[in-house]
Amino acid sequence: MIKIVQKGMLTTVQDTGRWGYQRFGVPVSGAMDWLAALLANIIVGNDTDAPVIEATIIGPTLDILEDSCLAITGANFAPKLNGEPIEMNRRIIAPAASRLELGAAKLGARGYLAFLGGLDVPLDLGSASTQTRAGLGGINCNGRPLQNGDTLGIKPTSLSVKELGKSLLTMSPSSGVSDNLVVSYSDSPCVRVVLEARPEYFAFDAESALLFDNYTVESNSDRMGYRLKGPAIPYAPGFDGNIISEGVAFGSIQIVSGQPYILMADRQTTGGYAQIGSVIMADLPLVAQLRPGDTLSFTEVTLSEAQAALRELLRLTKLLADEFSYQFKRGTLIEGWLL
Repeated sequence: MIKIVQKGMLTTVQDTGRWGYQRFGVPVSGAMDWLAALLANIIVGNDTDAPVIEATIIGPTLDILEDSCLAITGANFAPKLNGEPIEMNRRIIAPAASRLELGAAKLGARGYLAFLGGLDVPLDLGSASTQTRAGLGGINCNGRPLQNGDTLGIKPTSLSVKELGKSLLTMSPSSGVSDNLVVSYSDSPCVRVVLEARPEYFAFDAESALLFDNYTVESNSDRMGYRLKGPAIPYAPGFDGNIISEGVAFGSIQIVSGQPYILMADRQTTGGYAQIGSVIMADLPLVAQLRPGDTLSFTEVTLSEAQAALRELLRLTKLLADEFSYQFKRGTLIEGWLL
């Protein structure tokens, strides 16, 4: 069990999302940085959809009340265990009565904390993900962020944390993530997009306008979407940007009053603004780690290139999962993952 001592800026329970209900108007939600959340679960040996804690900009302080195995991924929150710095992207053994502190993120916006076994929280429409606007998921299935004094259970496993600690002394390779899977976050990334500016919605030079210069993340950006400010995207003559609502996806780029708006994890299920394209899945972690005031630029890729980039990420992730599966099987009875 863990106890929230200091909640941080915005600390929520998330998983891979609430799929299968969009036709009823229910948002998917889930982790903003899908790759970092996935890696956290792989490192500790969980199923890839196990609930994790998502911290935002200023992290929480937790009391860990039982022997635990944990991992922290995503933005670097300079974590400390019992006052001593610990590494990101590695498996950490925390004895009972430990205090874990996540400070202010040095670069990026969101970090992920996974515990071996996964958080023991109820499912709401098949997911533990917290959706504050809809009042879904989270610690009490009411959509609220974690608060001071909240306690979260950790699901039991057949693995003894103490035995895992002993096995780590003899395991090779190390219990961390290789550099090729740790995203280099930036406060001014260049993000790959697939574009399709429909001529009935946009002027002929709309795509080149989007690719021309940097955009700034505005202060009213959140888990639902990132509002950007920069060069105006020209509409087709006589068109005002409003359409009959159509389906949207994680990374869809709507043009609202001439400015881009990137839909994120808590996005609505349909949208009534014209879409010019989408951020590719492989680059959504870069967007998820942006803060208000950060900038980003866009570069166009083909659909085939976007698919290839995602396949490569998933290939590397599968290799990591296989590596950790081998490590666990050498010292324990934990099974592997099927990604």
